Amino acid sequence: MPHWEALGKEIGVFTTSDYTFGADALRLAAFVPQGLRRICEFGTGCGVVALQLCQNARTAGRELPQITALDIQPDATELAARSVVHSGLQEHITVLTADWRTAPLLPSSFDAVVCNPPYFPSAVGGVNTNEARRIARHEDSPAALDELCTAAARMLKHGGRFFLCHRPERLADLMTALRTAGLEPKRLCLVQHDTNSSPYLLLCEARKGGRVGVSFDPTIAE
Repeated sequence: MPHWEALGKEIGVFTTSDYTFGADALRLAAFVPQGLRRICEFGTGCGVVALQLCQNARTAGRELPQITALDIQPDATELAARSVVHSGLQEHITVLTADWRTAPLLPSSFDAVVCNPPYFPSAVGGVNTNEARRIARHEDSPAALDELCTAAARMLKHGGRFFLCHRPERLADLMTALRTAGLEPKRLCLVQHDTNSSPYLLLCEARKGGRVGVSFDPTIAE
């Protein structure tokens, strides 16, 4: 039975045991700046990032973005679409069942792409026997990170921005994949549980056709 979790006064998300979310998704949504009009989300899952982006815009008194949210799993998109309707955001969020690598969307048409991708390489980190959780946690091929960045670059306008979160230990892999796809890393932020612990989360913004040069936001200690 889906469980309703409020993100604001009117906006919320349905979750189940298979499709839920953690702090990483909310950190990612907070990392995305206001004012981006057309956004594509890869791997939306229960839809929390897209919904939180709308909630953040509403809280800031800004115009809500137009978001296309993709997921390869029909059960996930059905759940996300239900949350969109329940939150009254049908005019702002379109949910599609599609693979980000082959999604039937117009190339170079988005101001931003957002993704909370699988963190672990295939067959690493204890593969979950639950199919939904395996897809959420593990890349499905050795080239998955390269394919993700290539797909993001294809969807973005020149100067468009790619926002994602990942594990800090995958930093070298991520920077290589981004630059190979023509996405220049521009802003990074690390998140740690406290000031005495190592970072557990990396937030990254890259720009299509951007100039060389990266800045670091202050590290977040929870």
